[in-house]
Amino acid sequence: MFRKIFTSVKKLHGLRHDVRTMLLRTFPSLTQKPVSITISVNDICNSRCTTCYIWKNKDAPQIAYETICGLVKELFTQIGPRNVTLTGGEPLLRRDIYDIIRFIDGKGGRTRMLTNGLLLMPSTIDKLVENGLRYLTISLNSANPQVHDSSRGIPGNHARIMEAVKYVRKNHPQLKIEFVCILFRDNIMEIPQMIEYAKSVSGTISFQPIRPLLSAHKHVEQKDATATFVSLLPDSKEAEKAMDMMGKYYSRGEGAFLPRSYIERYRSYFKDPFHLPKKRVDGSAISISSDGTVRFNRQLPPIGNVTRSPLMDILSGDEAKRQLLECSKAEICLCDFDPTPQDIVQLGKDTLAQLFDEKKSVLPSQSNH
Repeated sequence: MFRKIFTSVKKLHGLRHDVRTMLLRTFPSLTQKPVSITISVNDICNSRCTTCYIWKNKDAPQIAYETICGLVKELFTQIGPRNVTLTGGEPLLRRDIYDIIRFIDGKGGRTRMLTNGLLLMPSTIDKLVENGLRYLTISLNSANPQVHDSSRGIPGNHARIMEAVKYVRKNHPQLKIEFVCILFRDNIMEIPQMIEYAKSVSGTISFQPIRPLLSAHKHVEQKDATATFVSLLPDSKEAEKAMDMMGKYYSRGEGAFLPRSYIERYRSYFKDPFHLPKKRVDGSAISISSDGTVRFNRQLPPIGNVTRSPLMDILSGDEAKRQLLECSKAEICLCDFDPTPQDIVQLGKDTLAQLFDEKKSVLPSQSNH
C-alpha cells in the first residue's frame, strides 16, 4: 500500500520541474533570462547516421575553449548558474571536453552531454564523472542491435552502449543516464521495449520523430535528402499504433513523464511530416553553434555571434527583441515540446487520478484483515 502511494506521490513531486519550466516559458515577464543553454562544441561526428549528415563535414569550425569559458562565465555572473548541454557533432571528439565540463562545474553549472556512445570507454566515463558531468545522454535508436547499428552506420555501436551503461551503473550510480531515440520506419514499433530498457537501468528516454530538417545538409542535394527522409518515414498505421503505446506508458510516468498533449502532437506530425510548426520563443533557452552563432531555435535566424559580441549584449539586442515579440504566440515546434498551462493541469489531473485509483485498489484489502 505505502509503496504504491509513495510511487504516485513521487510522480506528483516530479511535476515541480515541469511547473517551473512552464511558468518561465509561459510568463516570460517573470524572467527574460535563459533557463538552459545548448552549446555545439563541434560539428564533426564519427557515426554515419542515415538520419543526419553532419558526419560528412570535413572542415567544420570548432568553437574555441576560451570562447566557451568566456560565455559561460559571463552568463553565470550575470544571471547565475544554468543548465548547460554539450552537443555536436560528437563532443567526445574534442580532447578538451573534460576541461570544458570541469569549468562549467566549477562555476556551479549543471552539465549534460549528448553522445553517440562510440567513445564511451571505462576510462572516458571515469574522466567525465571526475570532471563534473551530471547527465549522460546517449543516442539509442533501437533495442535491437542490428536496427540500431544500421541506423548509425557503425557495426558494434549498440554493444558499446550496452557495456558503457553497465559500467556507469556499477561504478558511477550517481550519474544520471538519459536516452534519445529518433523514431523512424524500422523502430517505430519498439517504443515499449525501449522504455522498458531505460527503466531497467534506472534511466529515462525521450523520442523524437525523424524530421526533414535533420536530413538536409550542405553536402547533400536537397532532393536526395528528401528522398532519404521519405524512405525512412514509418507506415501511418504503425505510427498511429505506436503513439497509442507511447501514451499508455507515459500516462503512467514510466520511462519518461510526458503530458498527453505531446503524444497528440507526435500523432499529428506523422500524419503531415512535412509541416514543422513554428516554435514559440521566449528567451528561456538559447543555442550556440560550433561557429559561435546564437539562436533561440534552429528554425530561426541568428541573433548574434559570441565570437564578435558578448552574449548578454546579444540577448538584449534588437534582433533578439524582434524575434521574441514576433514568435511569442507561434505554434510550439515538434522538436522541443514546452509544457503549456493546459499540459500541466492535465498532467496533474492524470497523476491525482492514478493516486486515487491506487488508494482505492488497496483500501478494500485492508478491511478484510
